[in-house]
Amino acid sequence: MMEVQKLDLLGPLNRSVNVLEVAFVMWRDYKSPGGHVITQGSRVVGLVLAAGGSSRMSHPKPLLDLRGSPLIIHHIEALSKLCDEVHIVLGYNHEEVLRILPSEVIVTINSQWSDTHPRESLLMALKRLESSDLVFVTPVDVPPAPLKELKRLYTMGAPAVLSHKGIDGHPVFINTEHAIPGLSKGTLREYLVRANRTPTDWSGCLCNLNTPQQWETWCSQFEEH
Repeated sequence: MMEVQKLDLLGPLNRSVNVLEVAFVMWRDYKSPGGHVITQGSRVVGLVLAAGGSSRMSHPKPLLDLRGSPLIIHHIEALSKLCDEVHIVLGYNHEEVLRILPSEVIVTINSQWSDTHPRESLLMALKRLESSDLVFVTPVDVPPAPLKELKRLYTMGAPAVLSHKGIDGHPVFINTEHAIPGLSKGTLREYLVRANRTPTDWSGCLCNLNTPQQWETWCSQFEEH
């Protein structure tokens, strides 16, 4: 049986060191290398898109067992190291997923998950945020991002995309105020065409966990590390 521990996502000791490493560089109206301004007081939010039907996996992806905990919990733990809040969009099988989520996580339910795309789920969650919020966005069916990769994106400034050997990956880093109108007109990929590309040697940013075979392959590599 998977063991789930209660997380204190907003506890200052959990993320103070990580935030301080970048806050003094960027917190006060600092213009990022890509020319995007991060204003004083912006919150940093982690957002996991987990509304899909998991049809190719034949098992709810958020609940996949990784070292005794559900995959969704690993995403929450990873994002909480640098984020003020963690939000999740659920749809398929949301009742079961809700039972294992820490109370601090903010949940949006996409009841039309079977008839919509990830863009709609993303817009639903973004519209609940402050316009100044900076958001790390990741699908649930990818490896949880290491802290150093979140820091790369944060330092580059929103919007930014991890890029491994010239190929875009996840997570992405966006600004709520600019993303909502952009996503209202097109896809996330289209919105990010002009985003900063953040080079990384982490090949996991390109990994998709859509099938049992992909999951088993990645898990074996995860265990090796």
